Amino acid sequence: MLTTELARLEENRLGVVEERIDTWLRLGCHAQLLDELTSLTGHHPLNENLHAQFMTALYRAGRQNRALETFHNLRRRLVSELGVEPSRRVRLLHEAILAADPALDVVPADGRTRLAFTAA
Repeated sequence: MLTTELARLEENRLGVVEERIDTWLRLGCHAQLLDELTSLTGHHPLNENLHAQFMTALYRAGRQNRALETFHNLRRRLVSELGVEPSRRVRLLHEAILAADPALDVVPADGRTRLAFTAA
């Protein structure tokens, strides 16, 4: 019972972390998230949301090759361990990165300088 509760709390904590990362990505703080996302995807190798965030941050930081490599590593792991392909959302992100889709770029809505980043 305690193990189940700990797993539930960890899942909730990770969800909050993902929401925070989404917020910082929207604000254009992608480069500052790379170390954290490297660690998170290493600890959660099958978490597609974290990998999508990492791919986005890498792409926006000018590391398109590494973003594509991240997709291929995730895909290989999902297929070998679970027998499934990445979700449609992750596949579409991969295609957008391949096409250098301008929709992946971030521009602050108010045109002001991006906020300073402080890790939580």
